[in-house]
Amino acid sequence: MAGFITYDISRPDCTWSSANWVYTSFLDHVTELFSDDAAVQRLTSSKYNQSMSLSRLMDEDSELYDRIVKSFKSVCERIGNKECLASANGNVLDEESQVQFREAIDELSALLSSKTTPA
Repeated sequence: MAGFITYDISRPDCTWSSANWVYTSFLDHVTELFSDDAAVQRLTSSKYNQSMSLSRLMDEDSELYDRIVKSFKSVCERIGNKECLASANGNVLDEESQVQFREAIDELSALLSSKTTPA
């Protein structure tokens, strides 16, 4: 299984796709680090849907979209700095998996940066 975060699912250049364990580990970090934001919690707790349309969110609630993207970028940065590690079922994964995790998150970070303006 895979997880998707997309602006346009029909366009590969507008979609981030990752292994399920990468997607869920990323969203686990978002929910942990932004536990004080109820709206972010609601949106990211639906991680079992395995996909998130940021363009739809942008159209429906631009304020929430801005908060989600800001939280995603923050978590991407922390993962890149090795402050947040990939885990599954509460167990930190091996170094090879950490490298794969950071590479996948770098791709997500690039997508988010290409679709948003600096805050």
